[in-house]
Amino acid sequence: MGKRRTTKVTVGRVTGSLTSVGGAFAGAMASRIVADKLGGVLKNPKVKHGVLAVVSAVGATLLDRRSNTEALGQDALVGFSATQLNALVKEMLKDKDTQEVKPEIMKTGLGTPWYLMDNYMPSYSYEVYDEQPEPVREIKFRS
Repeated sequence: MGKRRTTKVTVGRVTGSLTSVGGAFAGAMASRIVADKLGGVLKNPKVKHGVLAVVSAVGATLLDRRSNTEALGQDALVGFSATQLNALVKEMLKDKDTQEVKPEIMKTGLGTPWYLMDNYMPSYSYEVYDEQPEPVREIKFRS
């Protein structure tokens, strides 16, 4: 058996990981905003998401991780690209008639909003709870 390699948790590693997660999160948010704003220019959602995914992936490959700023930018572009690839796959898997993602397992995997999923919440009748008179309670004081 070879030597077992152990990794130490250091402040630098934790900071680097948090920076990567923050960059990817910011990139994902920015990608949704940019895709929304480009909706008027690029009418076909498949083309829009595909172009954004490719451009951001190319941008990520052009950056080095020599400095914290470049590492943050690269992580943001990776998050940007991953989010757009997710949106592109959703568009490609949609049924043309119902506009729902098929197969069913992909709804959860790709993040279909809960309100678009069938049978998410059972239907309840709330008529029983609306405007029911409050029973009058008699207050008695001890003497």
